[in-house]
Amino acid sequence: NAEWGVGERLPRPPAAHTASFAYNPGVKPRAAAQMKAFVRYGPAEGSQRFRHLVDLARVGLVFPDATALRLGLDEILENFEVVDVRNHYHQSAVALTGERYVEVLVVMKNHLPMPHVCEIRLEELAFFNAHTEVAPHLKSVCRGFAELYHSCGAHSGAIEYLAQKVLRSTPDSHNVRIFRRQVTRVFGSSVVAWRKMLGSATPLAFPKFKDACLQLSTAAVQVRGGEYWQSLDAARAGCISLFELDPYAVVLLAKVRERVLTLVPGGNEVVDVEELFESLAALASPPATPGAFQSVEWRRVCKKLGFSQYEADRAFSYLDFQ
Repeated sequence: NAEWGVGERLPRPPAAHTASFAYNPGVKPRAAAQMKAFVRYGPAEGSQRFRHLVDLARVGLVFPDATALRLGLDEILENFEVVDVRNHYHQSAVALTGERYVEVLVVMKNHLPMPHVCEIRLEELAFFNAHTEVAPHLKSVCRGFAELYHSCGAHSGAIEYLAQKVLRSTPDSHNVRIFRRQVTRVFGSSVVAWRKMLGSATPLAFPKFKDACLQLSTAAVQVRGGEYWQSLDAARAGCISLFELDPYAVVLLAKVRERVLTLVPGGNEVVDVEELFESLAALASPPATPGAFQSVEWRRVCKKLGFSQYEADRAFSYLDFQ
């Protein structure tokens, strides 16, 4: 309805007769959509990142209680072409902010030249009111993180979105943590596992991920490939990157790369690997093995670059392909 303005409420919406009202949050702003695509899908999809945005068109349905919400969900499942339902009432799907809602993705085709996926958020009135009241404070916190990292040269918009995503995301499940430990135990680190099993492949689709799980020695890991995939591909992008598998490793290696490249004279775009290695070796005593660093030698180099011993050891485990 063109007369239904942003932020307005529509009582007793026909799409769900048990709802108290429908709420129009408005079309997702272009800047917000670009930032979400950049931060959330960019590492795996690159220039194809925008195709995974399914909340450009959205609407909220607010119910008086959980019983009415369940009846409204049944009505939507019956009358719409539903492609996904995300239950954020389940204990494993509750975010750090404590929000409770059900998210439904439906396909809209009527009077459209091309079908479009839209997001419907089903929420109880108590949680809707709490979400509305807290939203300005949450935005202030996220902006605070952006300001903290702005002086370090980080992208303010990306940091703000990332802080919001972390607060509104579910923690990793116990099984996913066990999976990461098993990968580290077998290969030494997640990065080495990715390189040995997958080479430089990115993004990674489910069939290849399942084959990789079969290479692990534990039977429990082998049969739970689908469960691990659902947890790692929380954004439903249909693919994952090393960033989803181990975001800490990617961030640390990016920091190491950034500081190592400061040794390149004049900031040349073309880097001579041998000259760069000699510059690193000059930060500490010459390596015992020509062309390679032992762990102790790497620690000395990283200390000069401003990393702690813990960060140096982690980075070494990621880079030690042997």
